Amino acid sequence: MAGVAAVEPRERTREAFSDLIRSHAATRAHTPLVDSAPGWSFSSGRVPARLIVVGAGKAAPGMAAGLEDAVVESWGADPPTRVEGVVASAGGGSVGTRWVEITETGHPLPDERSENAGRRMLAAAAGAGPDDLVVALVSGGASSLMAVPAEGLALEHLRITSELLLRSGTPIHEVNAFRKHLSAISGGLLG
Repeated sequence: MAGVAAVEPRERTREAFSDLIRSHAATRAHTPLVDSAPGWSFSSGRVPARLIVVGAGKAAPGMAAGLEDAVVESWGADPPTRVEGVVASAGGGSVGTRWVEITETGHPLPDERSENAGRRMLAAAAGAGPDDLVVALVSGGASSLMAVPAEGLALEHLRITSELLLRSGTPIHEVNAFRKHLSAISGGLLG
């Protein structure tokens, strides 16, 4: 986790979202947030009804805290949007957040908590309305931390496959490629 601290995910995320929220031309900031929200622009004066935060990874709690810091910095402690969500981490709730729940799940092997968190994220994204904005915060470790088996598979299939691949010395990018094909959430399937 020393590597995570070195990149200061809270501060980097605060800076990015503060700039985006304050921007008078959101199209100049070609970020995943803007690119994945066609037609969405904070510069229009619109404020999302809900800012739904979902995510997983070793840096995700810091990223969630940074996003919340940006909301408070831009809109105050009582923002005009409801901020909510769940972020899964190997370290649990070591970073304090106001609105986003930080939950500890399994890593490097997915467990029942990983599946529960992943299902909650899928439900949150699916429940978003046209006036809501969903933000996904994903960093290293996410495929284990939010593990929802693909249709016809069980969590045990994901766990055993992950364990065998990791034990064999398979490089993590290849483990993640396998997990993506066994998952209902990884590899861009969250939204």
